[in-house]
Amino acid sequence: MPEEIQQWDEQIAHTGQISLADGVTLLPLTPLIGAEVHGLNLTKPLSSASLTALTDAFLRYKVLMIRSGGQWKMDVDEHTGLCKDLSNHWGLSADTEQKEMNNSEGLTVHPFLPWLRHYPHVWVTSSVASGGQQYQLRSSEDVENYEPFAGQKEARKRKPPRSAGDNSKAPVPQYRPGSFGGAALNQDTVNNGANAFHFDDGFFHHPPSAVVLNSVVLPKVGGDTIFADMGAAYRGLHPDLQKKAKSLTQTMDWRHVFPVWEIEAERRASEGDESFRDHVEQLIEDYPPSRQPVIRQHPVTGELSIYTNLGFTREIDDVSKEESDQLMATLCRMAERPEYQVRMRWLNEGDVCIYDNRITNHYAVADYGHVGPRSLHHIALLGEPTLNAYGEVVG
Repeated sequence: MPEEIQQWDEQIAHTGQISLADGVTLLPLTPLIGAEVHGLNLTKPLSSASLTALTDAFLRYKVLMIRSGGQWKMDVDEHTGLCKDLSNHWGLSADTEQKEMNNSEGLTVHPFLPWLRHYPHVWVTSSVASGGQQYQLRSSEDVENYEPFAGQKEARKRKPPRSAGDNSKAPVPQYRPGSFGGAALNQDTVNNGANAFHFDDGFFHHPPSAVVLNSVVLPKVGGDTIFADMGAAYRGLHPDLQKKAKSLTQTMDWRHVFPVWEIEAERRASEGDESFRDHVEQLIEDYPPSRQPVIRQHPVTGELSIYTNLGFTREIDDVSKEESDQLMATLCRMAERPEYQVRMRWLNEGDVCIYDNRITNHYAVADYGHVGPRSLHHIALLGEPTLNAYGEVVG
């Protein structure tokens, strides 16, 4: 990093803040990870100096919450424009067949989640979260790529009610420990598939480099997002485990995370419609499992981090299942240490969070269902080849 950034820690110790270009102020929230940015208006194009300052702050603190103060709020075109500006500034491009197939305006399209109509790079988070007051948002935004989720809801409606004398409990869904929605699903107030530590979309051969979240609807309290610094988590490992993990790879897959697609294909096939099954078979061909390093080298800073998570990781390669499970449990639990975390609170609609998907894990806290609905617009930037701890391309 530039020498100026290396001096930030000394400035923080004296003043608690950093002055950046164009009157922008950076307020770190922890010594390791997370900072608030004040003084930007993202409804206006950013200058080259502001983009550079924002990038420097992003690389140092890994998660930035850009505060609107309730004074401005990006629309979808402004959100798209900001992401394109960042992508261009960082030199990202659709340079593989999978990324070329999977981008909209140079931004990532998620093939397994609903997107905003005419904006396939915008995932509307409320489209799949349910519970509490989320129902208020169902008709507020028009989404596409929603067929399996709609089919799932329709299947629930068709299920006959239990008779009055049937005292048996409904079957409880089975989840791998810590996998999406599995840790606290029954006690959380929102059925939120992101309430477990994970990084986004490891099924891509080049997972997204960063994500820009734009807050559209927020509850008055709750719905925070926790981020974990997986670089610090790696440094916290015993040296023997660091050495072992650096030589390992892992297999990541979408099929155990989004089984709703294959379930819906089978449901429609049972009713005589094979077309959706053909579509899903094409998705399986287009998005085969990806091979990723267990310890990843950041492509810009060179920092090493734990890249395994209980979301998309199916298994650690070339070890027994028992050893794979043990390693995953040890590595992934490192995200749970408060010393490596920052808890980002969404204060005003319009607040924008940018996180480095290459070196952080995040957890969407599903505690807000009785307070009010919550919706974020999620745009992921294209990814880069993943490097192992020795700088060799794996993904």
